[in-house]
Amino acid sequence: DDCCSVVCNGGFWQSEVSRDLHLSGSSVLTGGAPYTGSFGNNCVSGCTDPAACNYDPGAHFDDGSCSLGNYYTVNLYDSFGDGWNGNTLTLTDQSGTLFFTTTLATGSAGVDSFCTDILSACYNVTCDGGSWQGEVSWEIVDPSGTILLTGGAPYTGTFGTCVYGCTDPTAYNYDATATVDDGSCSSCNTMTLIMYD
Repeated sequence: DDCCSVVCNGGFWQSEVSRDLHLSGSSVLTGGAPYTGSFGNNCVSGCTDPAACNYDPGAHFDDGSCSLGNYYTVNLYDSFGDGWNGNTLTLTDQSGTLFFTTTLATGSAGVDSFCTDILSACYNVTCDGGSWQGEVSWEIVDPSGTILLTGGAPYTGTFGTCVYGCTDPTAYNYDATATVDDGSCSSCNTMTLIMYD
């Protein structure tokens, strides 16, 4: 049931290298260089960096998928003490894919967390969907304890490194660096200028 990491790399003229791993007289892993992989039963590939957002403690060898970032705490509050009554806090990426969602099912306070690299990501944030919204509040806190974003319900905004501008490539003021459309897109009609002397 052992899984072993196998690496054949690090030298020159790697095209001249060949390898043939034998187990109990049988060839089980052949090839050349460079090579990084595993050998054994039930080998699991994944992220082996404990500091990464997608760390997998069950992974035997690293598959290069590690996503570095920080854990952010989400503090959830309800002033009446009966939970959020169906409201949810949701983060989606700019393509609309759900990244994180949470709610306070019962009580007056709760804590959740997510891991991301906000220097390379921009998320749409909403808090909505239930009743008694005046009782709902929340805050997103970075690892140093600084509150980065706070709100209630209903709420719509962004979190991360977001660049506002025109995201419509057909508009004359299109901004290729923009990650969030700010409603400034303008169409330009073709006009003919006739000049007389």
